[in-house]
Amino acid sequence: MTCRLCLKDRELCDSHIVPEFLYKALYSKEKHQFVQLSGPPRVRKWQKGFKEKMLCRDCEVKLNKWETYAANVLFGGTEIGLERMQDAIIVRAVDYTKFKLFQLSVIWRAGVSRLQQFANVNLGPHEEKLRYMIETNDPGAPADYGCLVIFTPSHFDLTSQMMMLPQETKFDGHRCYMFLMAGLSWVFFVSNHSRHLPYKDKLFLSIDGVLPVMIENSASKIFFEKTAAEWKKSGNLDKALKKV
Repeated sequence: MTCRLCLKDRELCDSHIVPEFLYKALYSKEKHQFVQLSGPPRVRKWQKGFKEKMLCRDCEVKLNKWETYAANVLFGGTEIGLERMQDAIIVRAVDYTKFKLFQLSVIWRAGVSRLQQFANVNLGPHEEKLRYMIETNDPGAPADYGCLVIFTPSHFDLTSQMMMLPQETKFDGHRCYMFLMAGLSWVFFVSNHSRHLPYKDKLFLSIDGVLPVMIENSASKIFFEKTAAEWKKSGNLDKALKKV
């Protein structure tokens, strides 16, 4: 079968679409289950993250190196610097190439996945551009398929216990896909014009290793307030947060 990344005819692995370490906070000690919400108000539970035959062993190992680095940045294991600002948490000393390629690999895998859970991610002509960047280890410029990371402390008790399938959204007129992973919102820009975003230098991981994690703004707060209200009304919020 053909590897989706290197395009070579090889035996394929059961590849994760969303890296397994991002589910870490969702596993219970007893049954290793996590809750996933595929858009309000439905709640589903799975034992493990989504997998499919996608990558050959060499490409799997390649992406795993970036995933391991990203896991160490997010959960500890590599030396970074942290600075709390009024509107962001600034993470310093991040390896730009490794972390950016990790980000690119997430949105690309969601886009090429044949699983129904990721069917709403349509990369179009960006799919091949992303594949080539990942295969050639080219992270591009910061605004090339940049990823805006948002922390919403007012709803962290909710977001830290849930995984949300990618939702298409708009940001300043640009098409984006938003994931809820590891208690953070990850907004991937899939646009030909993202380099023209205002304040782009403050939104994305920079080449010199500065990763801004934006603290909730009014839009993100309203989104989670509305989502939580819909989940609560459906009765699925209590079900989702119940320990099993």
